Amino acid sequence: MSREAQSSQTNHLHQWIQANELDPARRGALWQALLTVALAIAALIGGSIVQGMLKLPVVMGWGQQLAALLASVLIAWALGEPRALLGLRWPARQAWLHAVWVGLSITAVGWVAERFLPPDPAPLTIEYFLYEATMPGLGEEFSMRGAWLCLLVVGLSRFERLPGRAALALAISALPFAALHVLEVSGLQLVVIFLYTFYAAVALGWLRLSSASIWPAVLAHNVANVAGGVISLLLRH
Repeated sequence: MSREAQSSQTNHLHQWIQANELDPARRGALWQALLTVALAIAALIGGSIVQGMLKLPVVMGWGQQLAALLASVLIAWALGEPRALLGLRWPARQAWLHAVWVGLSITAVGWVAERFLPPDPAPLTIEYFLYEATMPGLGEEFSMRGAWLCLLVVGLSRFERLPGRAALALAISALPFAALHVLEVSGLQLVVIFLYTFYAAVALGWLRLSSASIWPAVLAHNVANVAGGVISLLLRH
């Protein structure tokens, strides 16, 4: 890559960071990013355990998503830039249309992935659709496309000779999201689900960065989940 191209990429990335009210000179951003995602994963697992211990009359993972959401907000607040790190600004109108298209694209990729997977026995109840329309988009987006992704971008921006840093941040940020979805599978299922969720994470991350807001990613995530559930319901009848 030429020096002119490197300079253009560096300026563009720094402009994005400053436009999103983040500190480009933040020290230890990559270590903070790793700590952030580790705590978010711990909250997801811990919330699931607590829900199981309480023996609540629910089937879906309300506890893990609520715990992840709360942990993400507290972490961003502790780091001193909660609004910027979480992307709490209201996006431009066009971002909502992008969110719908991203959500439907994830649904389409998920439908293809399901051709290689055994039937999903999850009961498509009112609780299922209420949960899918709200919690995954909040818990998983705040934890995986909030401070974790932003801190990665800030940290990688300091490596000016590294090409494609924004794309690299998207790819790295997608890894824990994809890994969490393959904890209890193996073989072909592991490969298919990993590729599907990795695509979903990259698409949602792109939406988060391009819109400078977390809310389109929240909407896209919930659209993907609900649309997938509706398709499954139609195919079962």
